[in-house]
Amino acid sequence: MQVVQRFQKQDETKTDANVMAFASSRGQPNNISNQHYPSQISQQTNASNKSQADNKPSRYPHPSMQSAAWETKWLSPKHPCSHCFEWGHWAMDCPRKLASKPPIEDPKKRDATFRYCKSKFVSHPALVSIEAKNEGEAKLTSIQAITEDSKLVLIDSGATHHVAGYFLLFITYKQINLELSVATKALHPVVGIGTIKLCTQDGDLWLHNTLHCKDVPGVVISLGRFHTSNGKVEFKNGIFCFRQNKIVCNSMKVNNRWFLNTIPTPCCNDIALKEKNLMSTLFHDRLAHLLMRTVRQMKKLGCVEGLPRDADFPHIPHCWSCTLAKSRHMPFMPASRQVACAPGDVIAVDLMGSFPLLLDKFSYAMIILDHFSSLVDFIPLKAKYDAAKNLKEW
Repeated sequence: MQVVQRFQKQDETKTDANVMAFASSRGQPNNISNQHYPSQISQQTNASNKSQADNKPSRYPHPSMQSAAWETKWLSPKHPCSHCFEWGHWAMDCPRKLASKPPIEDPKKRDATFRYCKSKFVSHPALVSIEAKNEGEAKLTSIQAITEDSKLVLIDSGATHHVAGYFLLFITYKQINLELSVATKALHPVVGIGTIKLCTQDGDLWLHNTLHCKDVPGVVISLGRFHTSNGKVEFKNGIFCFRQNKIVCNSMKVNNRWFLNTIPTPCCNDIALKEKNLMSTLFHDRLAHLLMRTVRQMKKLGCVEGLPRDADFPHIPHCWSCTLAKSRHMPFMPASRQVACAPGDVIAVDLMGSFPLLLDKFSYAMIILDHFSSLVDFIPLKAKYDAAKNLKEW
């Protein structure tokens, strides 16, 4: 995997290597100093390239199209699998080889007119027919196959970053705008980055700078990233050994791929969390929150009293908007804890105001807390009678 960032402007200057390559392509010597090649050279080349691109269609297709063409060229009836003699997958992905069965004899040795059949197990999405996609019969192998066991975390030696597809795994979170390039040369959007915690039988592993890509159904651990940023990785007796502080976790091998066996936690649920002390950073994408400027104005104007301290999680930055919302809600009765079985069963609503002064043109605020998930929403109101309308919409 490779991360590609979107830049709004291209650099006006080229590197030394690019300048020398440009000079040699023009028939000029490479030992010319950079002072003879100011920034207008790169601007002229960019302008000429842009004009040519506008007048002529691109000679090179999208990288994903190149990958699909390359796969369909070699994964064809002319190049069948050497184990089952069906075309569509590589020999290392052959179901017969994965089942430790011996290869069969080439049928064309007995019948020269024999035609190789297409396998149900293909190694590239471009080989999946439309009928198979609609019927759901197509099965992808190799790295593109999704493990049915959600407890297994894939270990990738070629990945440059840790990647997770579930937002609720993140302990800390920050929104970003990147693109993730995978082995098929396809680009997938990355919406966030943060720290996740993987619970194993040997202890908890913390993966920092993990990318949040919704197109990745699971978690991918980068060996290089873990070794340089999170801990140490050793390869002994055919398995990977992860060391972080005093925690030592061993991987397992399944179908020529290495996985890390984890323990499912409540945060892996797509339903809301039942955790009593929910990290404040998880509120940001789940529900709305105030701006830091708004919170400071409320404290300055004396609208808030008795804000709780960050004694529970001193190492994790808190959002004061969420802390404010949790500090102002009405407490639940003990009996309500046995009533809430799903999100929305029991909610608490607290109307606060009016404020001494207008706060961003709002005089009131309504706090809504869902008891089952402990998620909080802070809704500013211009008038007190808007509370009922906003509560119905919520």
